[in-house]
Amino acid sequence: MADAINEARENLAACDIFEFHNRYLIYTEQLLSFCTAIRSVTEPFGNANDINVHAGTVRLSDKVNRESSCHRLVPIGATAIDQVNAYFDHLTHLYHELRNVDPELAAKVSQAISGKGAWLFCFDRRRKVRTVVPKWILTQLRHTWPLPANWPRHFLSTELRGKGFARGVVRAFFGHSDLGPAPLSHFDGVSMFELRQIGAAIEDIVNSLNIGVVKGWNTNF
Repeated sequence: MADAINEARENLAACDIFEFHNRYLIYTEQLLSFCTAIRSVTEPFGNANDINVHAGTVRLSDKVNRESSCHRLVPIGATAIDQVNAYFDHLTHLYHELRNVDPELAAKVSQAISGKGAWLFCFDRRRKVRTVVPKWILTQLRHTWPLPANWPRHFLSTELRGKGFARGVVRAFFGHSDLGPAPLSHFDGVSMFELRQIGAAIEDIVNSLNIGVVKGWNTNF
């Protein structure tokens, strides 16, 4: 997928900006899904305000219980942070490409950048902005990456336990809640330091798999 995006970037004149964006957001979503072990949900990663590249954290809301939505703070490594920044750059270039030809569409992109709209979005065949849902992603990947939506969670669970991480810390990173205190709550025994250790371990796995940062749309490079 990364090779296909890079190849398209080298020939932007013959590339459809809307199709490029859809492919690029899927790569970004898949990389971040792997690094955060997020559950397969509609509008993954919320809006731009849920991502703090300076602190290296993402606020996820991928589980709902009977009382309320469950938010959790997940640390991410350098590759994920750099991909987030690359995606922001991509959105900025996308906005500048569209603002004179389609101001209404450019406004939607601007909302994604500012945090007023969903951070990840796709274009439909009529070039309208649509919400990213798990079924759409699976459909787009059915020929190139035909795996279940939650495969990163299962893969990482095995890898992290194999690296010696305690079951409770892994479950906290994954957002599992038993009948005790919620992860990182006042009475919980799991610390952000322990979660960052898992984030660092996932970064090592990412590097071992040669998963790298891919740049987005830019006609000025």
